[in-house]
Amino acid sequence: MAKKKTKKRIILTFFTALILLLILNIIYFVGMHYKADSTALAVLNGSELNSDEKLESTDKWYVLTPAGYDSQTDKTGIILYPGANIDSTSYLPLMSKLQDFGYICFISKPFLHLAVLDFNAAQTIMDAYPEIDRWFIAGHSLGGSSAALFSENHIEETAGLIHLGSFEYKSYPADDTIVIYGSEDRILSKNRLNGKSEEYIISGGNHSQFGNYGTQLFDGQSSITSEEQQEQTAGLIDSFIKKQKEK
Repeated sequence: MAKKKTKKRIILTFFTALILLLILNIIYFVGMHYKADSTALAVLNGSELNSDEKLESTDKWYVLTPAGYDSQTDKTGIILYPGANIDSTSYLPLMSKLQDFGYICFISKPFLHLAVLDFNAAQTIMDAYPEIDRWFIAGHSLGGSSAALFSENHIEETAGLIHLGSFEYKSYPADDTIVIYGSEDRILSKNRLNGKSEEYIISGGNHSQFGNYGTQLFDGQSSITSEEQQEQTAGLIDSFIKKQKEK
């Protein structure tokens, strides 16, 4: 009997230690993610928004509503999946530029900053905004894989896929896909680009400057500012969306 109790105590101690180790690893991982810089925080605080533009935050996403937005006539929405281990807030400056073009924009807030753990996030947003009938799904870095995975499973519900510093993944139609990356990107595996989708290279841009979180480890040195890279990116996305609308 004493031996059985000792064995149970050892097993209980082992699993308790394992759970504590897992919790500590999660705490460490969450604390070490790339955090939004002061530019992104200024957008979050509303100081960088134009008159009548709105920024709202829920537990699951940010939503940026353009000035003069009419849910009865403005039927196009953009959903962005963040890169792995990157604070969703970091993408507010880029998405605010698309907001200026008149699009209602969403940034998902995935669990543990990993879009792969919440690749169906777009569906939750789409369900919450049934009046929008034309959806474009975007993803930065590894977030692009989650965006592609979702889009492939919802081809009829999506109008286009936007890769930012990420490669085509799965079998979403190439004609409805755009790939944008910086010439100094040292993180993107360019040999995995299939060459079938529209590709645009931002001269002087890198992997990190699609967001505002500093320079990612192993990335190349940019020769343009984050704002310049994001301005070009927003312009390319706007042109892509307008072309998709004409189909």
